Amino acid sequence: MVPVTHVIESPLAEIQAAARRKIGQAIDWPDLAAALAIRICERHGMEYPESWLTDIPQSERPDFRRAPVIAAYGLVLEKVSPGVREAWMAAIETLRGRAAFPGDRGSFEYSPRELVGVACGLASLDADPHGHVEWFANLLIRGLASNRFHNPQLRLAAMMALNHVDPAKGRSAGGIAPDIKTLSMRELSLVARLSFAIGAEDILSTNVLEAAFETRLAEDRVSVTDVSEAAAFMYLCRRILDKLPFRNASASSLDTVLVLCRRFHLFAMQLGRRHGGRDAVSIRDEYDVQDLFHAILLLHFDDVRAEEVTPSYAGNSSRVDFYLPDARLVVEVKMTRQSLQQRQVADELIEDAARYAAMERVDTLVCLVYDPSSLCRNPTALERDVAESGRKFAVHAVVCPRGV
Repeated sequence: MVPVTHVIESPLAEIQAAARRKIGQAIDWPDLAAALAIRICERHGMEYPESWLTDIPQSERPDFRRAPVIAAYGLVLEKVSPGVREAWMAAIETLRGRAAFPGDRGSFEYSPRELVGVACGLASLDADPHGHVEWFANLLIRGLASNRFHNPQLRLAAMMALNHVDPAKGRSAGGIAPDIKTLSMRELSLVARLSFAIGAEDILSTNVLEAAFETRLAEDRVSVTDVSEAAAFMYLCRRILDKLPFRNASASSLDTVLVLCRRFHLFAMQLGRRHGGRDAVSIRDEYDVQDLFHAILLLHFDDVRAEEVTPSYAGNSSRVDFYLPDARLVVEVKMTRQSLQQRQVADELIEDAARYAAMERVDTLVCLVYDPSSLCRNPTALERDVAESGRKFAVHAVVCPRGV
């Protein structure tokens, strides 16, 4: 009998492989899909080619006569030169001069991606002396009230955009988000791209999107058409795969620990997004990572022992970071820095594996390498090298956040 998890994992693995290939390709800027992909990757801790950013012109004056170009730059406005930002604001002034909601529906108001792109740009402005945000918010309110946004994807995009630029007006405008259960995979993909790019939990939760994607996945074949779709699918697949052990009552302790390692960066990023402008909880060094991961382990395991002493190895004893006696498992935590990059981390963990192999009550070592600054240039090689060092017992390494 084929396990249920395999039925889910197999198509997700295929989608991830196709998404990686798409994300590895060069972009032809200005590209609205690429701008969405950059935004999705950065918001959710996924890597993308450095060439994408260098492809964005910093000194040239973009052709802002077209709304897709305005929207593309809006999504990455924080990354461009001051001169481009000024030109972008002038382009918004031009948009304001056009007739709203034209009969031929050829304006940006009828494009979900363009609405979100403009919203992201306006929300990133340091100052708004010309009242662009107020104009945009009122335009969206008028469109929502008069049912100008004629399909679920467009209405959701308008609601997301309004909430992003002016949350107070978004709440006062009211309205119920359209049900996404009936959307096709292509329509659902568009909604996911917009939501992941702009951050729209108040309008449409990621859990609802994830559930709809899983349902549709059982019925439709998935194809990855552009880099923004690739980024959205990568994030959805990662979430679903990471949660499989938690859904399965028989999931092993090892599976649980590995999932916690892979998802640690999501936890870390959320600590920096405090409610009401409160001071962010920062992670400055390896001790911070250890303390936080200790707290996470205690949510899932009753007996977590910190700094257990290991037997002598090469004349020296040491202490493990965390020992889970019921699971016969040790967790070692590292955080990269300029003096501890990929080669040094690998060497330290390989030595740790040799030391921990002498512990009689341990069968497995899990190594979490927290790499928020992307100092590990080849995470796959590091994970493989460390894993292959386990001759007497099982060794698993997880670099987090993991590149795509």
